[in-house]
Amino acid sequence: MIAPDDMILLDTNVILYLLRGKAVGQWIKQTYQLDSRAERPFVSMITVGEILAVSERQHYGPEKRESLRSLLEELVIIEVKSPIADAYAKIQAFLQARGLPIGENDTWIAATAAATGSALLTSDRRHFGKLPSGLINLEIFDPPGSP
Repeated sequence: MIAPDDMILLDTNVILYLLRGKAVGQWIKQTYQLDSRAERPFVSMITVGEILAVSERQHYGPEKRESLRSLLEELVIIEVKSPIADAYAKIQAFLQARGLPIGENDTWIAATAAATGSALLTSDRRHFGKLPSGLINLEIFDPPGSP
């Protein structure tokens, strides 16, 4: 479990749960104390791009776009800079050498967590579950009500 004083990086699926504002989003907010953490949660610029692409594909209307903008304003957006690129190179080479590809965007998100020293919060077990223990600080949760 992520401690209340740990820095936390939210994966794309977490942002979608929060944006929808339904039971799973509320559970995430409460369980991980997102509104009362010492540090505001982080989000990778890669996640921002993924979320904006979702909003385009799903033709978000003005109200939903405003909700997304407001949610992103509550977070600290982490730009891709040299330390993240260095972490990306190491993680990508490590995974490739072991035949464990997780996808480019997920590798960048993992690198953002590694470079910032934050815990990555996700429900994406299919991709991030391939990461060996200790490679990054990782919290994979199963959404309440999932099989």
